[in-house]
Amino acid sequence: MQHMLFSDPIKLNAIRYAEKEAISFKDKRFTYRELNSRINRLSNALQNMGIKKGDKVISLIGKDKGRS
Repeated sequence: MQHMLFSDPIKLNAIRYAEKEAISFKDKRFTYRELNSRINRLSNALQNMGIKKGDKVISLIGKDKGRS
């Protein structure tokens, strides 16, 4: 069984629906093309830091100050 990466569905949708809205939050909106580009930049940055396939990475997201 082949494992899918987190980014695989986004990459496929970036090809099929490049200019369609993929995600939005408050006044920010990103197309599948933009989201895929950001994921690629993050991936490259992690690789440049020495992260390899199979390494575990955690993402911490801070609480939005405008929400309780």
